[in-house]
Amino acid sequence: MFNRVRSWILGGFKTGGAELNMGSRLLSTFLNAGLPRPTMIAASRVESGPDSQAYASMAQIVRSLLPLLERNGAATVEEVAIDTLADRMRQDAVANESVTFAPRLVGAWSRLPKS
Repeated sequence: MFNRVRSWILGGFKTGGAELNMGSRLLSTFLNAGLPRPTMIAASRVESGPDSQAYASMAQIVRSLLPLLERNGAATVEEVAIDTLADRMRQDAVANESVTFAPRLVGAWSRLPKS
């Protein structure tokens, strides 16, 4: 269930024009902009169990992408069944003792040299 929802989210973002691998492109983006080599950090939230907020969070992301997903044929409103999606994800994850990994978040920063 998690993999299916993840594919909807990634497909929706990609169709919408988002750069799915921007974290890996930050170095070249900084350097191409004439900025110094950045300091970088990455993190990902990892959750499990019935009390995880990941299910509701992912369902809300799908809700916001649903018109785009439907328009591009990636999923139908009936297939997604958005009003029960978070609960179905929770039931599936708990039944299978699954661990959910949120997308990796990457931050980067640099400082211009003092002149």
